[in-house]
Amino acid sequence: MKATRQALAGPTAGPARTSSDRQDLVTAGLGLVMVAGVYLDGWAHLHQPGLETFFTPWHAVLYSAFGLVAAFIITVAGRGGWSIRSPRAGFPVGYGQAAAGVVVFSLGGVGDLVWHQVFGVEVGLDALLSPTHLVLLIGASLMISSPVVAVAARPDRTLASVASVVLSVAAAAAAAGFFLSYLSVFGDAAATLPLTRIPEGTPGHTEAELPTIAGVGAYLVTTAVIVVPMLALRRRLPAVPAGTVAVTVASVALLGNALTGFGHLGPALGAVAGALVVEAVLTATNTRGNTVAVGGLVPAGVWSGQLLGLAVTDTVGWSVQLWSGVVILTVLVGLTLGLLSQSRSVATTPAVSGLTDG
Repeated sequence: MKATRQALAGPTAGPARTSSDRQDLVTAGLGLVMVAGVYLDGWAHLHQPGLETFFTPWHAVLYSAFGLVAAFIITVAGRGGWSIRSPRAGFPVGYGQAAAGVVVFSLGGVGDLVWHQVFGVEVGLDALLSPTHLVLLIGASLMISSPVVAVAARPDRTLASVASVVLSVAAAAAAAGFFLSYLSVFGDAAATLPLTRIPEGTPGHTEAELPTIAGVGAYLVTTAVIVVPMLALRRRLPAVPAGTVAVTVASVALLGNALTGFGHLGPALGAVAGALVVEAVLTATNTRGNTVAVGGLVPAGVWSGQLLGLAVTDTVGWSVQLWSGVVILTVLVGLTLGLLSQSRSVATTPAVSGLTDG
């Protein structure tokens, strides 16, 4: 009778197929290249006037990078036995998500082509809020975050798998940073401009404070762009891997700075130096698995380093109350995000020191 029920139920599903270290590393690396292509296209729209067509060298670089990512994901699935008759078969854990990303990105690309033909090519803030571009962001995010899901599914982790996670998180943060670049600390050094003081209630008061308000908002938004992907790791991994803070900050800071032709490079390098200090502190204090510590230390180190770099290479126009208050405020935001994500922490024991608290 039991055998009959089993026969009626069909074959028992075996253990989920997992990817290899090499597959994850290639996927993560190609994902970061694709995000760099997004920034290259963004730079072209800012610095090359007259881009009134979908067919540009910059789009060619971006979509070629996407083609490489898509082809590799399809190859991984094909080696696992994927076929039209069994579309869900063959994908290792995490790569079904990546395949969905390929489909979404492809639809977004076709939609973007049609959109540009109907409404023209966006050249400013509207380009970052264009619906088809946001569809591309969703598709890209599904692809570039898949190595994190894949690595988390394996009990044994190596240095290569740690590198995959680090590159994947860096690419995801950089992608988010691009679409929020109108509120980026690294694209426009708002702290160089002193607060214009016009008495409350007099004409021009609000307008005078808007640049500083936007600057403070940029620090808060960029804090979230950097910190949230790291804290999201704790849903799947026991700790933030060594190197994640430095590589993520470097990708967001340097790619974001590249959009403006590497103006104000000093503050961006200062932020990276601050991230390296945070890496050292997290290791020395054995707190890579503590989301509150990560959430608070990252903005403290990164923005202190960024403002110091700005002071050395240019000038800090903000008053001491403003710039010190911004650092403290971003730390509070980071601590809050760390507290909110703490309840979702994972308590698995990794097999590699790069994923442990030390």
